[in-house]
Amino acid sequence: MKLQEKFYSVIQATDFPRMYQSPDTKEEVIKLLECLVGVAKGSRVNTAEKLFDFLFPLCQHCVTLLGKCRGK
Repeated sequence: MKLQEKFYSVIQATDFPRMYQSPDTKEEVIKLLECLVGVAKGSRVNTAEKLFDFLFPLCQHCVTLLGKCRGK
């Protein structure tokens, strides 16, 4: 499964607000966020635009992710 697909399947799950406290879900979210950090660290001048296009939508959903974790 692609990184984007896995990310969206986890954070957009209807039961995510209820499940985010479980150790398995927390671990999965941490792994996904670490993957995003790895992608960003792998950037170079010639790949920056493509990486931005890849990361920007996922980063926007991180804001939603924080809201869901706070129960909003």
